[in-house]
Amino acid sequence: EFGNRRQIFATPDAPWALWFAILNRERLTRTHNICLRVGPRRGAWTKGYYFHLTRDLTPQTAFAPGVVYLCRAADFPHRHRLPLDALLQLEFEEWGSERPVRPLAWIPVVPEDFPYLDAVEFIL
Repeated sequence: EFGNRRQIFATPDAPWALWFAILNRERLTRTHNICLRVGPRRGAWTKGYYFHLTRDLTPQTAFAPGVVYLCRAADFPHRHRLPLDALLQLEFEEWGSERPVRPLAWIPVVPEDFPYLDAVEFIL
């Protein structure tokens, strides 16, 4: 239900926001990616990520300069939730808004800003 809405997506997670900002939309056909928090274990949450792209792309063709938009969390009322989230102690850091959102600021970024660039897998 969450992903099937026509909406603007956002995340409070900086690396995940960078991921979407640097994707080369002219070349991209598909991506599988995730950012989730697991926990708390011993009082702290653990973050988990994966970033997958199609095999026809390379690090040189998959990424391009982009922009990260800074917005108010209150402008994104929808949260990505699954039935077992509470039981498994998972939290997807994906937010949505069906209404237009005005950014407070924007930051130009380049692929080298993404901290997991070397961990991207081209396996799809």
